[in-house]
Amino acid sequence: GGSVYRDGKLVGRQPRVSFSEDGVAWSAPVRVCREGDWLWRTTWFEDTAYGVTYGGPVENKPEWSLTLMHSKDGLDWSPLTELPVDGKPNETTLRFQPDGAMLALVRREGDNRNAFFGSSQPPYKDWSFKELGCAIGGPNFIILPDGQMWAAGRRYGETNKTALGPLTLDAYDPIIELPSGGDTSYPGLVWHEDMLWVSYYASHEGKASIYLAKIRL
Repeated sequence: GGSVYRDGKLVGRQPRVSFSEDGVAWSAPVRVCREGDWLWRTTWFEDTAYGVTYGGPVENKPEWSLTLMHSKDGLDWSPLTELPVDGKPNETTLRFQPDGAMLALVRREGDNRNAFFGSSQPPYKDWSFKELGCAIGGPNFIILPDGQMWAAGRRYGETNKTALGPLTLDAYDPIIELPSGGDTSYPGLVWHEDMLWVSYYASHEGKASIYLAKIRL
């Protein structure tokens, strides 16, 4: 994400993309999507990249609007549809089931802040969303080899924690709290050697650090 500030005020933003074949040498950043978009996470399925942008503080761009975008090369992005989520939606993670169904886990900052979880079949124009029972900051989820889903993110409370638990189309139950606190969340999830590996950041030990947890489910 590239942000433009004037006199301390955010006046514009647009994502940038760079490519590397070795992780050392990188191409120059290139603007993608539309002025005012914030493309929070990209997920590839088959030969197409998908991501959800949420609107920013620019003219003629409604703030807190969600647009499902797609691209064949990660550079040329075009909108597929607007997602029917209210309550100031923003960070959205997409995943795909084996039959091609797309799932979307959405953070919300308005109303009761509870996350929304939705599904759609190709061509991903029509969506069905349900409200989950809690708010999730920096949401992520993974579909395990047996079809189970687990989600993770910031759990709000007297002390914010990075938490995770089982996820269904109807409910999310964060049953595990990781060592964390303060500014924390944005987990990465990988299934490896029959364990769920979780990377996340937290600031409960005096400074922001990145942590790795291995969880046997």
